[in-house]
Amino acid sequence: MRKSLSYMVGGREKLLNYRKDGRYAMDTYHSIVSTCKQQGYSILEYIKKFFEEIAAGNRDYGKLMPSTIGIRANKL
Repeated sequence: MRKSLSYMVGGREKLLNYRKDGRYAMDTYHSIVSTCKQQGYSILEYIKKFFEEIAAGNRDYGKLMPSTIGIRANKL
């Protein structure tokens, strides 16, 4: 844990360099995972449903968000 925290603190500037250069974008995968976690959705269920919709020809990305794709939030 100490090594991980040390790496995170020491590498913070490098980690956030994407904000300084418009050629770099934050990783979409991590954004999706974080969104699902915050909203209480199963990541695997969301990804499965997302690709089913894409394969069916759905390109209305506003309706392919975790909260609008037709899956239920996990009850804790």
